Amino acid sequence: MTDNTLPSGGDCFQVAGQLIVRCRDIHAQSTKGVTDKVLAHGVVTGQGPVSGIRFSHAWIEGVKNGISVVIDLSNGQRFVGPRALYYAIGQIEPKEVCRYSKEVARAKMLQTEHYGPWEGEVARLGL
Repeated sequence: MTDNTLPSGGDCFQVAGQLIVRCRDIHAQSTKGVTDKVLAHGVVTGQGPVSGIRFSHAWIEGVKNGISVVIDLSNGQRFVGPRALYYAIGQIEPKEVCRYSKEVARAKMLQTEHYGPWEGEVARLGL
């Protein structure tokens, strides 16, 4: 029996964590006009060479022009678009997503001394 999980090995937790607490100037264009931002930790299912493999991932969710959006700037990529599309592409189960306000995310980072994952299925999979 094979295990269909794979650690991400990327920088998503660090990038998303820094983005939620600092909204770094270099990413100002990506976050412009996005309100109600939260840090999201969830499980995505890979495509292409990693098709069907589940791994932990982090991104930012918010609202822009009344539409729920995702901002994912990890691993040198830049996705800013509808949350429904992002969830469909990543085969993300909403019940496996943990969301954190800026204040809660900052407190978790200080308490654990890392960017996550901190709980739920995403923590079980680990990095």
